[in-house]
Amino acid sequence: MRVNRVCGPLARFLHEWPVMTDAILKLKLDGPETEHRIAEAVEAYTLWRADSAVLSDADLPAIMVKTAYGPGDAIYKTIVFESAFWAEFFLVIWAHLTAA
Repeated sequence: MRVNRVCGPLARFLHEWPVMTDAILKLKLDGPETEHRIAEAVEAYTLWRADSAVLSDADLPAIMVKTAYGPGDAIYKTIVFESAFWAEFFLVIWAHLTAA
């Protein structure tokens, strides 16, 4: 169902409500080295966020890391970001760490 127009107090509430468009990265763990690199990338990402003078605390992007299990013995780290922008930023860090 699509709502084209909402009026009254609900419209104001919905207008002020932040829109979440999560971006999910799913990285397969090939071994302890991969898990260590993922941890390094997450740490670098969160340190950058904490040290950023550009963003206020309210604007800092949230991140959630979960372990997921796939078919067979496959283990993945699922990383959830607030938007594709922050996921892409993380992938830049990830590419830098995996290129070394």
